[in-house]
Amino acid sequence: MERLVRYFVERHLLVNVITLAVVSVGVLTMLRTRIEVFPTIDLPSFMITAELPGAAPRDVEAKITIPLEEAIAEVDGIEHYTTVVTQNRSVTTVDLDDDTPRERILEKERELRDAVDGVSDFPSDMRDDPGFFRLDPSKQPVLEIALAGPADVLPGVAKELERRIRRLPEIGDVGTVGLPDPEVRVYVDPDLARAHGVALLDVVRALERRNVSATGGPLETARARRQVVMWGRFEDASEIGDVILRFDPSAGAEGAVRLADVARLEVGREDTGLLAGTNGRGGLSLIPQKRSDGDLVRAQRSIVALIEGFELPPGVEATIVNDSSYEIRNRLEIIANNGAMGITLVALIVFLFLAPSAATWVCIGVPLVILGVLVVMPQFGIGINFVSTIAFVVVLGLLVDDAVVIAEKILLKRQEGMSPKEAAIAGTSEVARPVMASAVATLIAFAPILAIGGFPQRIIWQLPAVVCIALALSLLEAFLILPAHMSMVRGETQPRPKRRFVLRLEAMYRGLLERWLPRRGRIIAAFAVAWLVIMLGIAPRMQFEFFPQDDARGFFIKVNTPIGTPLERTEAVLDAIQVQIPPIMGRDLMGITARVGHQDIYGIDREDGSAENEGLISAYIDLENRTLTAADWIDRIKDELRVPEGASVVFEAAL
Repeated sequence: MERLVRYFVERHLLVNVITLAVVSVGVLTMLRTRIEVFPTIDLPSFMITAELPGAAPRDVEAKITIPLEEAIAEVDGIEHYTTVVTQNRSVTTVDLDDDTPRERILEKERELRDAVDGVSDFPSDMRDDPGFFRLDPSKQPVLEIALAGPADVLPGVAKELERRIRRLPEIGDVGTVGLPDPEVRVYVDPDLARAHGVALLDVVRALERRNVSATGGPLETARARRQVVMWGRFEDASEIGDVILRFDPSAGAEGAVRLADVARLEVGREDTGLLAGTNGRGGLSLIPQKRSDGDLVRAQRSIVALIEGFELPPGVEATIVNDSSYEIRNRLEIIANNGAMGITLVALIVFLFLAPSAATWVCIGVPLVILGVLVVMPQFGIGINFVSTIAFVVVLGLLVDDAVVIAEKILLKRQEGMSPKEAAIAGTSEVARPVMASAVATLIAFAPILAIGGFPQRIIWQLPAVVCIALALSLLEAFLILPAHMSMVRGETQPRPKRRFVLRLEAMYRGLLERWLPRRGRIIAAFAVAWLVIMLGIAPRMQFEFFPQDDARGFFIKVNTPIGTPLERTEAVLDAIQVQIPPIMGRDLMGITARVGHQDIYGIDREDGSAENEGLISAYIDLENRTLTAADWIDRIKDELRVPEGASVVFEAAL
C-alpha cells in the first residue's frame, strides 16, 4: 500500500488530471443518464386480450377464454396463468418463473405467440385477433391529460393534441380514453324492408360487398405500367345510404333499391361500455407513454411545455393529473437538498475538528465520489431511479468516514515534524488496514442483497450495487487522491494544533475507556439484554405499512350501483358525488377524473368498460401545497359525503 500511495503523492499533476476528468465526465453522464421510476427489467409475464362484442361473460368464456387457455396449456415452462372474463372481453395473464433469464423469456414469448395464432375455432363474429403483449414497465404512462368541454369540440382538440404529443422524441405512444372510434348505425325499418323485399341479411351482405379494397397487380403496356387497385371503402358516412341492395322495377326510374330507402342512418361512436369525465364534466383523457429508452422527467417537462403553449378553444380546459414523474422528481430534489445540507454539516464538523486545509479536501471528496459513481453506473446498466436514489441517500453519510480517519492521521504525522509528502504517505499507510476492514465490513452488510433470487432481485439489486460502488470509490479517493491533495503544501509550515475542546473530549474519552474496559463483560451483557428487550418486546408491537398513505398522491372512490343499472344512471350517480368534493377539499384538490364502467385503479388507460353499474372517481391532491394528507381527506370526506340512495362507495388511497 505504501508504494501505491507514494506513486500518487509524488505525481500531483496526474491526481489533478484524474480529479478534473472525473468531475467533467461525471457531470456529462449525469446530464445524459435517463431518469425513470423503476429499473429497466424484463418481466416474465405476458397478457393476452380478446374481445367479442355484445357477448355475455359466460359466452366469452366458452368461445374465447377456453380455446386460448387450451392453447396456452400446451406450451411448456409456464408457471401459471389466470383469466379475467367480463362482458365483451377476456384478459389472460401468463406468468413464467421469476428466475427465468431474458433469453428464455423471449423464447417463451415466441412460443406463446405461435400458440395463440394457431387457435382456429374463434367465433366468426369476433372482429379482431387476440392482442398479445409482454409486460414492459419501462413503457409506463407519463401522466394523464384530462380534457373537459363541449362534446362537439373535444374530439378535434384531443386529436390535435395527440398528434403533437406523438412528435415528442421521448414519447412512444398516446392512448385515448373516452373517445371511442366513430361508427355508423344502420336502423332498418321492417315495414319498408318488407315492402321492397329486402331481408336484414341482404343489408349486411350489401355493405360487406361494397366496403372492400384489393390490389389486382400491375397492368403493363408498351408505354406505361400501372398498378390495378380496387377501392370501394366508404370515405364518408353519406356514401352508405347510396349502397344498392337490389333492383326492383317498381322502385322508380332507376329500379334500384338503396339502403336509404329502407333504413335510417345515425352517425355516432362505438359503444365501449365506458364513459370518462373530468372535474364533474363530460370529457376524455390522453395517456402519453414514454419510450422504453426515454427519460421520464424530460418526457414530463416536454408534455407540460406543449400543453402550456397549446391554445385551447373557449369552454375547453385541460388538467394534468396522475403525474408519475412527481415521485422521482421529488426524490431527486430531496437528494439534492439533503446532499447540500449533509455536505454543509459535514464541512462544519470537519472544519471544527480538523485543520482548514484537511477539512477542505475531505469535503471535496464527497461530490467527487458521487460523480465517480455516476460515471460507473451506466457500465453496469444502472440508471437514475427509485432504487439507485435510495442507495445514494443510504451511502451519503458513509463517504467521509474513511477520509476523516486518513486526514486526521496525516495531520498527526505533520505535527510530529514530518514533511507534507512523508506525512501523507506514512499516515495513510498506518491506517490502511483498519480503514479497509471498516469498508469491507460495510460491503459485507450490503452484498448479500445481491444474492436474493426471483423477482425482488431484479428490482433491488441496484441498491447494494450502488452502495458497493460508492464505498469502493470512496476508498480509492481516500487512499490515492486525498493524500496527494493534502501533500500539496508549500514550505514546512506546521498545521494548526488541535483545539482545546478537542483535547478535553479526547481526555474524557480516554478516561471512560480506562474506567469501563476492565468491566467489558458487564457492558456487553447490558447491550445484549437491551437488544433482547427491543427485539422481543418492542419490535413485535410495531406496525408495518409497506406504502404509507401520508405520501399518497390522492385517493379513489369506487362507486357501486345496483346490478342492472344503466351506464347513464351510474354516470349521474358519479356526477352527484363529484360535485361535492371540490367544496370540501378546496385548494388541496388538483383535479378529478371519473370512469363509468369499471373500477380498475391501475387501468387508467383502459378504453372499454366491464360493468355498467360500476364507477371510479380519482381525486388528485396538490402535493406541493396540501394542508392534509390523503388519509386525512378520506376520513373527512367519509363524514361529509352524501351518497345517492341505492349506491355504495369504497375509499382507497392512490399509492
